[in-house]
Amino acid sequence: MAMGCSHKIKYLPYIYPYLNDERLYIRLRAADSIMWIDGRKGLEKLKEKEQQFDETDYEYELSEKALLNAKILRVEKGVEGVREYFFSEDANEVIQYDLLTYYGEGYPYQAEDIELILELLDGYIEKEMSWIRRLSRGDYSDAVLFTLDSIIHASRNKDLFADLDDSLYEQMYHVFKKITEMRIRMYTKEAMADMTIYMRKEYAIKVLQLLKGKAKGRAQTAYKRALKFWRLDESSL
Repeated sequence: MAMGCSHKIKYLPYIYPYLNDERLYIRLRAADSIMWIDGRKGLEKLKEKEQQFDETDYEYELSEKALLNAKILRVEKGVEGVREYFFSEDANEVIQYDLLTYYGEGYPYQAEDIELILELLDGYIEKEMSWIRRLSRGDYSDAVLFTLDSIIHASRNKDLFADLDDSLYEQMYHVFKKITEMRIRMYTKEAMADMTIYMRKEYAIKVLQLLKGKAKGRAQTAYKRALKFWRLDESSL
């Protein structure tokens, strides 16, 4: 994972053998690291690994084949291909659920990634697709939380978030507003509060206004920490 976060192409040959490690978590980390360094250069290795699994792998609770499919799709088709697959009514639902799993702390996010994540997060919230409506309550909640986590990882790139267009910040605000109105784990509010310290101040304030009076426990601690960071008094929101 550390090699992946380095974004240094010279490490790719050292990572490839770990795609065949006997330990699942090592194989998954290796595939993520390849994506984080340069998925296009590692594409053939990802494809070779994906071909080792037959269709029955999709039946497992965690499908390694589906996770690899998601990465390959992103490399070959870009964000538009991922978007199209997510909103398709005749695609493989296991792959659809895993589409954003290549994101993480080491992924080299761009503005187009933020836009994609927000669109898919809104798709989950609105339950636009029939495959989303068929998810169990637990899987649905996990999907929303993981997709939100993808934005959190991106937010730590301060330069990226500082340069985001107002339109993306507005989109983020409206998606977050919908989340605060959902009956979902309090972690979502904690995550949004934590993220505000990386946002432009005017939008951080708008998100904190959404959270006012709605945060409890750890979410409230994160909310108060954000207020302190921005030197705000709750009464001013």
